[in-house]
Amino acid sequence: MSDDLLISFASWEDRCRLGFDRNLKNNQILKALVFSFDAYTRRTRDSMDAIGDLCMQSNIELTQVKLSADQPSNNWKIVIKSIDDNIEECKEILIDISTMPREIIWYILWLTEQKSIPTRYVYYSPQKYGDWLTRDPRPPRLVYKLSGVALPSAKTALLITTGFDLQRVRRLINWFEPAKLIIGIQNASQFSRNDETIRRYHNMFQKESDCAIFELNAFDPDRGIATIEKELIKIDSSYNIIMSSLGPKLTAISLYMIKKDNEKIGLVYTPSAQYSQDYSSGIGKCFDGIVRS
Repeated sequence: MSDDLLISFASWEDRCRLGFDRNLKNNQILKALVFSFDAYTRRTRDSMDAIGDLCMQSNIELTQVKLSADQPSNNWKIVIKSIDDNIEECKEILIDISTMPREIIWYILWLTEQKSIPTRYVYYSPQKYGDWLTRDPRPPRLVYKLSGVALPSAKTALLITTGFDLQRVRRLINWFEPAKLIIGIQNASQFSRNDETIRRYHNMFQKESDCAIFELNAFDPDRGIATIEKELIKIDSSYNIIMSSLGPKLTAISLYMIKKDNEKIGLVYTPSAQYSQDYSSGIGKCFDGIVRS
């Protein structure tokens, strides 16, 4: 592949540096733009040192950019400037979403699409997840440029693609108090079927008023888009529809692609205050696709 610009997000997970190395080996990268959160500078130091060494060895121009997890408006401005500064004369873009927060994924996807440059994404799964991933979910927030069009006094329909983090799901539901709730549960993982997770969601939410639970597979070639769209078709036009990705990272791509085709639908991000030091280990399968050809 001949991707000129690689955009990624620094993490302390093994797949951050291992994935970066694979991206350089499998693509013709000339420049790398690497974002990170300032609150995790110590945790990400080893990864950033490794990325710096890889770029130096391959004569790749590296730009590192710090963001703040709790300042979305500032992040939006910084991401805009960073994209503008690095995209000049760029012919193709590769976005590594593996360890990138969904809000930042959506910022970058929207911004790169405005430039009409061929763009692909890549996702590396881990070999194993830790005992817990996130804790203490913060207030949900609509995403800049992707918040949709809300009808005055209309009821809210909330569609969530979910994974293991029930706390974040519950916080999101309590925050918006939707009149209609649609929960999409990942029916299989790279390790095994998520039968226990599916049972937990059914037990917790099946008694909610007007709640529909369906299964999807974000690892299918279409990233589960067709399955999600079948559920959205069932919602009549009297609802304001918002969607959130809390399941497999690939559903961030799925929801973005659906949002692109419907300006009325909004995207919501639910951050967490704590991320596990042992979030994941190793690097597993690679999944990639085209955002814009």
